[in-house]
Amino acid sequence: SSHQSWAGQQPSPRCAGISIPMLSVTFLFAGAAFDRANRLERGIRWTFISAALIAFASFIGMTWHFGLDLEYRFEVTIFTVT
Repeated sequence: SSHQSWAGQQPSPRCAGISIPMLSVTFLFAGAAFDRANRLERGIRWTFISAALIAFASFIGMTWHFGLDLEYRFEVTIFTVT
């Protein structure tokens, strides 16, 4: 039979492209989950929120500079930030 399994197939570019921005959204919500009760939690909170804001700013700046032809650049930037 000509049935192919999903194993070993590359994800479509549209599907793969959504996971990186979702990582940034996850960091934003993870940061919001921490309380401001003590210094450690405030530090963790601002680390997560800052990473998300830097990721969003990077996406806007890189899209402005490279257009939609980001290729791997945005992924490398996000993994470096987070």
